[in-house]
Amino acid sequence: MLKRLVVALASIPFAMIATARADAVSDFYTGKTISMVIGNGAGGTYDLYARAIARFLGRHIPGNPRVNIQNMPGAASYIGASHVFNVAPQDGTVIGSISAALPFQPLIDPNSPKLDVPRIQWVAFVVAAVFAGLAGSLYAFSKGSLSPDSLGVGKSVDGLVMVLLGGVQTLVGPVVGAVSFTWLQDTVARSTDYWRAMLGGIVLLLVLAFPQGIAGFVGQLADRLIDRRRSGA
Repeated sequence: MLKRLVVALASIPFAMIATARADAVSDFYTGKTISMVIGNGAGGTYDLYARAIARFLGRHIPGNPRVNIQNMPGAASYIGASHVFNVAPQDGTVIGSISAALPFQPLIDPNSPKLDVPRIQWVAFVVAAVFAGLAGSLYAFSKGSLSPDSLGVGKSVDGLVMVLLGGVQTLVGPVVGAVSFTWLQDTVARSTDYWRAMLGGIVLLLVLAFPQGIAGFVGQLADRLIDRRRSGA
């Protein structure tokens, strides 16, 4: 009892700091509009993903700002990326959705438009670390405790399988892979004692059937349907 009381009292200053920080962010975004710049044309895979995120993004940002979509296609999303990194205000009111391979283009073609590749990489690392920390916190909260097995190689392998299953170069691929892998694991584990071998075989077949991942396959299928509708019109 005394230990819990000490922990609770020690956490009060951190809670006050977090609350003050949240209030400052809320005051900044209240009444503002976030522009989401999409480096691809309307109707494509990147456009669909960005619009799906923009639909709910404002609800999860303190101050609940509006989110507007702005398509800037051209030069494999270089135009949109150049606007976000070189022209748009760097205050959190402009975000971008660009091609996954774009940061590596200056390394391949020195004459291509310049982008700050290390900066893009660091931003990606920070965002990935935030989501990884959030996932770890939710895992600890759901399990009630953590053991050394939670940091084992098997967990890293499971994460890799989830990404491969859902799709590597898609924004929602890891989420789709995580949901699919978890559902398969729970379903197969209840049906047989040899569930590990069966689960491995099913995952292997899915990866071979969908090399681009489940989300990538769905995105390609959606692109084909859109192209057929446009050609038919």
